[in-house]
Amino acid sequence: MGAGTLPQVIVVDAGSTDKTLKIAEEQNCKILSSTELIGRKYLSLNLGAGYASGDVIIFLDADTILPSNYDKAIEMVFANKRVVGGAFEQSFSHTSLFLIAITWVNRIRYRISKLYFGDQALFCRREVFERAGGFPTKRIMESANLCRMLKQMGKLKLVPLKVQTSPRRFTQGGPLRVFISDTGIWLADLMGMNTERLGRQYWSRVDRQD
Repeated sequence: MGAGTLPQVIVVDAGSTDKTLKIAEEQNCKILSSTELIGRKYLSLNLGAGYASGDVIIFLDADTILPSNYDKAIEMVFANKRVVGGAFEQSFSHTSLFLIAITWVNRIRYRISKLYFGDQALFCRREVFERAGGFPTKRIMESANLCRMLKQMGKLKLVPLKVQTSPRRFTQGGPLRVFISDTGIWLADLMGMNTERLGRQYWSRVDRQD
C-alpha cells in the first residue's frame, strides 16, 4: 500500500478447497499457496509480507472485510511520525446478544493492552515490520506478540472504523465454549506460558470446522 497507488493484494493460501484461489485469480491477485502453511499462520503472514512492495502492510484475514475509506484512515494515522502501526475496531458481520457481549469485552481488552488480534486488520510501516523481524514463531497469538514488539518502536493507533469478521468460528464451535477457549489462550500468553500445544489444538478445531 502506498500513497496515491492501488493496493497490492497478496493472497496466501494454506491449501483451501473452496473457491478462494479461483476468485483471487479472477481479481489478478498475487497468489502464494502451500499446504505446509496449515496451522502456521505466522508463516503465511511473513511469506506474504516478504512479497509486499508498499510502504505500509495490512494483514487481513480471509473472513474479515475492511471498512470503506480504510486507506484514507491509515494515511491520517501515519501523519503522526511516531505512529508505527495500528488496527481497526473489531465487529462481527452477524450478531447475537452473546456476540455483542464478546465484542465489547474485546474492545475493553485491546484499549487497555494495545495488543490487537488478527481479526482487526493489523497494519504497520514496512520498515518497522522488518526491523521487528516479522511475526514471531508462534502458532497462536502471533498478532498480539508482533504488537508487543512494535510498541517498543513507537505508538500503535486504534482506527475508529469497524472491520467486519465472520462469526462462523463461534457459531460452529459454540459461542461460550469458543470464548472460554480463547480466554484461556489469551491468559496463557499474557502470563508468558508456552502456547505451542494450545496453538495446535486451536488450529485442529478450526480445520475440523472447515
